[in-house]
Amino acid sequence: MKKILLLTCLAAARTFKASAQQIAIDKGWKFSIGDSMDWAAPGFDDSGWKPINLAHDWESQGYKGVDGFGWYRLHLTIPSSLKEKAFLKDSLSLVLNDVDDNDEVYLNGQLVAKYGGQKGTIKDGNYGPRRYSIAANNPAIHWDKDNVLAIRIFDTGGSGGLYGDKFTIGMVGLMDSVVINTDGAFVFGENNSLSKTI
Repeated sequence: MKKILLLTCLAAARTFKASAQQIAIDKGWKFSIGDSMDWAAPGFDDSGWKPINLAHDWESQGYKGVDGFGWYRLHLTIPSSLKEKAFLKDSLSLVLNDVDDNDEVYLNGQLVAKYGGQKGTIKDGNYGPRRYSIAANNPAIHWDKDNVLAIRIFDTGGSGGLYGDKFTIGMVGLMDSVVINTDGAFVFGENNSLSKTI
């Protein structure tokens, strides 16, 4: 009975996860060291910026020992089919894995998300993955048109920037925040009931 219930829970999680449409946004980024709020604007000319690979930190791509501010920019189309096919249609999910150290996220020139550390300042060190939700009706989203995603990062030292293996944009899924505790025990209750921590 335990195994059947566990397999049912895992199958349900996979079904919901598979139905959550996402597009990879790990290719096509441009990068510059420095800081200017003009760089958030969609009309800013970034043709002189260097391409960067999100699989690696900026130090290993020619910016050794560079700390402080760096900006990433990406031109992308956000298809309305993401929203149309989603079970939950209210929020766009932006997954950045990982950010080193703090970040501000601009979509078409509008600040839509940020992680500023304990004091709310971008100059604190808070390395880690980010998952942001942006309301689907936010006017910063240009469905089926060109969008500019600009990410301002402050690196306090060591490795810096965006790097990792998962960078996606899609609709928030029903199971995004659900974690099944596979280590926890099943609890047998009255009337042959069975429960598991989720």
